[in-house]
Amino acid sequence: MDYAEWTFSRGLRHLLCSLHLALITILSLLPAWFLPASVTGVVGLDKVVHAGLYGILGALVYWARAADRKGPPRAGWALGAMGYGVLMEVLQLTLSGVRRGFSWGDILANAVGVAAGWLVMQRLLGRGDIHKT
Repeated sequence: MDYAEWTFSRGLRHLLCSLHLALITILSLLPAWFLPASVTGVVGLDKVVHAGLYGILGALVYWARAADRKGPPRAGWALGAMGYGVLMEVLQLTLSGVRRGFSWGDILANAVGVAAGWLVMQRLLGRGDIHKT
C-alpha cells in the first residue's frame, strides 16, 4: 500500500485532531432534546456511535503524534484520549442534569473505540519512515 496520502503536515494533523475533539465536545454537551431519538430502535446503537467517534479520535491522536516524533507515539496519548471520554461523561452529569447523564457503558465504548483506532493506525503507520512529514 502506498502511504504517501498519509503524509500531511504536522499542523494539519493537529488541526484535524482538534476539530474532532471539538465535535465530540459539542455532541457530548448538547442538550438531550437537541439530539434525535434512535429511529432505528437498534439496541446498542448509542454504544456503536461512541466507539466510532472515539475510534476516530484514537486514530487521529496516533496520527498527529506520529508527526511529532521519529518513533511511534507512546500509549500515554491513548490513555489521555480515554480520559477525555471519562471527562465528557462527567461533564454530561454535571452540566446536563437529568436528561443526559453519566454512563459506564459509554465510557467503556469510548475506551474501546480509542484503543481500536489507535491499534489500527499503529498497524497502518507503524512501519517504515511514513511518520515523517
